[in-house]
Order: sequence, then structure tokens, then C-alpha cells
Amino acid sequence: MLLEALSFSVPLGDPVPLLDKPEQWGTWRHHEHPPALDGRMTLLRTTITAPHAAVLRFREIGDRTSVFLDGQPVGVLLREHNDHALSLRDANGELTIFVEDLGGGTGLADVTLDGRPVTGWDVMPLHLGKPVTVRPDNVPVSGPVFRRATFVLDEPGELTLDTSAWGCGAVWVNGHDLGRYWSRTPQPLQVPREVLKAGVNELVVLETGVPADLTARFRS
Repeated sequence: MLLEALSFSVPLGDPVPLLDKPEQWGTWRHHEHPPALDGRMTLLRTTITAPHAAVLRFREIGDRTSVFLDGQPVGVLLREHNDHALSLRDANGELTIFVEDLGGGTGLADVTLDGRPVTGWDVMPLHLGKPVTVRPDNVPVSGPVFRRATFVLDEPGELTLDTSAWGCGAVWVNGHDLGRYWSRTPQPLQVPREVLKAGVNELVVLETGVPADLTARFRS
């Protein structure tokens, strides 16, 4: 890949679901009720049991709050839409909630299932600043997912990564955290020269939304 080129693109592959072995991204801590959240991304999980369909309700949610039951997505709640409730056709199993802070602050409070408090939570703030290694597995992809690409440079130089066709998530290059992106307010991410190297470079993307394209587009 020649650095002199105005632009180049590489496909994103090697999908690894975030909810598959989440312990590689952080450490679980047990709380009776959801604590104050101070991370940019946080996983919470508990077990719920109801004999019929039920309504899951929150007094407070994060900027973007994704809900899963037994690893399958059941809905996304947005603070900007004043979302506070979600109907569950089946309310039995492991409930996992993925909370994203997108600049408006995080919070998850007073969670109830058909009016009954949901308690006994395992909570894991995700450590986005540490290097991330994606190891692809042959598993179905559902929910937040890591994807990987490599690109080759003759010599390092500052690049710009176009994220406008992606949904919502975070990006690393060569293990360095470049920051967050969201299609609601699309902005390119800058890749500093000191992050890059001559030869093979690794891009890792944690996509938490629904991307329009699975291609990474760079320009110099």
C-alpha cells in the first residue's frame, strides 16, 4: 500500500462477538443493584425469571443501552428518545445489558421486570485503552462485535479513517485507542503518524450498531 495514494480501503473481517467470553475485556464485580457507571462502555448481567411475557423498565439508561437475553439481541434504548421500557416476549434467562456513554453521561437505575426490582447484577467496565487482540472464531455473530483488518504502508504517515458508513463503536490501530464514532454525528478519526509503522498495520473495530458498510476507508 503506497502512502502517497490519496485513499485506500480494506475489508473488515474476522468477527468476534463481544459477548463471547467477555472476561477477556474486563473483570466482573457483583452488585445487588446497578452501581454508578464511570466507564465509556459497561456490561451488566443478571438472571430473570417470569412465567410469561414481561416489561423491562428503567428509571435511567445510558446514552445507548443494548439489551440481550441469553446472548440474543432484544432491543436498543436511546436516552435522546427518552426510552425507558422494553417488552420481552420471553422473560426467562440471562439478561445482559450493554451501556454506552456517548458524551451525555452514563447511568442505569431502578431496573424492574413487570414492576418487580431486578437485583443481583454482575458489572464489568470495559477497558478500551488497553491493546486489543481479535482472535476469530466460527460462531454466529450477534450483538456488539469486534472486526479486524490489516493494511500495509511503505512508511508511516498521518492518516484519516472515514467512519461515516459505520454505526456506533470504537477503533484501535496497532493496539492504540483512536476513539469513538457514531453515525448520528459522523466525524473521521485521525490516525497519528507515531501509531503507524512501515509494513503490516492492524485495525480493530468494535461495532455496536448496524454498519452500512464493512469496509475501512483511509485517506492520507
